[in-house]
Amino acid sequence: MNRIINEARREGHVRVTLNLPLAPCLEAENALRDRFDLKDAVVVPAPIDEDDVRRVVGLAAGQFVSGALAPDALLGLGWGATIHAAGQTVIPREGAKNTVVSLSGGLSQSGAINPYDNAAAFARV
Repeated sequence: MNRIINEARREGHVRVTLNLPLAPCLEAENALRDRFDLKDAVVVPAPIDEDDVRRVVGLAAGQFVSGALAPDALLGLGWGATIHAAGQTVIPREGAKNTVVSLSGGLSQSGAINPYDNAAAFARV
């Protein structure tokens, strides 16, 4: 089906226009890639509730890393609520052999977010 749609687009029979709240995000992604010569950029809509910002950014980051991280990759990982949210949304791959290094040092003494748990989540990608 994708092949047929792509051919119809090339021939000018089909034009795709997105009238979604994400359209400005896609435009911003393209502008960032062009302006800074980036390979990829991800822009997400800002949620109305500020408490949801980490969750929304984390979700997008987890999805991005799941698709972009090469097999057998080395990933340096920070810490915090956004990284934790991203780790909860990464898509595990069977036979993943990634090496994840916590850039925040050892285990924390207190707090609900543990750098080890974040690293373990990303190592499964």
